[in-house]
Amino acid sequence: MIRKRRRKSPLLTMPVKLSGSEMELKHFREAVDAIKNQTDDNWIIIMVDDFSDNQRVYDTIDKMKAELKDKLHVIYSDKNYGSGTARNKGVTS
Repeated sequence: MIRKRRRKSPLLTMPVKLSGSEMELKHFREAVDAIKNQTDDNWIIIMVDDFSDNQRVYDTIDKMKAELKDKLHVIYSDKNYGSGTARNKGVTS
């Protein structure tokens, strides 16, 4: 009998930082599309909102949460920490 190994944690975890620029939103949507097209669905995306003041960021987050359900985890920052700190918050969550 062949036993399949069960994975307890996601094979791929992708932390993404957003602070509100249109370019970041474009890259975020492209990254999500690329991940969704993987043959293995054992993945999650950790999105860090780095204190965005752009309503389109929140609209995108809401749309992605509805589409991805438990595959998207969102962390909201209380101020803009910058790229490195925001990504670190995603990695350590």
